[in-house]
Amino acid sequence: MKKLIFQVICLVVFGISALHSHAQLIDYRTWSQEKKENKSLELINEAEYVVEGQIVKFECFYGDDGKTAYTDLTVKVNHWYKGKGEDIVHIIKKREEACEGVQMSSTYTIQPYTPMGSTYILLLKQHNSGENYVFSRYSGSVVARSIDNFYMVGFHGLLFDNAKEFNQFIAKGDKIKIPQY
Repeated sequence: MKKLIFQVICLVVFGISALHSHAQLIDYRTWSQEKKENKSLELINEAEYVVEGQIVKFECFYGDDGKTAYTDLTVKVNHWYKGKGEDIVHIIKKREEACEGVQMSSTYTIQPYTPMGSTYILLLKQHNSGENYVFSRYSGSVVARSIDNFYMVGFHGLLFDNAKEFNQFIAKGDKIKIPQY
């Protein structure tokens, strides 16, 4: 019985420390609308590319050293808000864990959280190879995603009810091209 209690206590302590150290969550509800917009525009302006698209494929692979694992996210681009490129792009993301046993599916997640099939606004920069892209920062704030209740959620907790509202906001960024519907 003492062993079981000790195991439960260890599990609780481990769980709390893992949650605390994994991410320092920001409560965007305490931010003013102006602060959310300003911080979001900083991200947008810092990015080399801003695209709208869907992730259509995940692929895990190893780098040239044979040890470092990466994820290749294949994105079907609907619109280039900033910059120009192909209709299909690849975003390369370094992984924390090995490729073995990875099940790529619609529930598979990486940071930033990006399940397949949903529409995203992705803030990117050119990969060192010059052929692919990477997220402009290692942060969930470089991804905005449509959900059932809102057209788009993201960029420091901003909420947009429809495409027009989102486009009016993002048009404030540098070098942004709004799609013509």
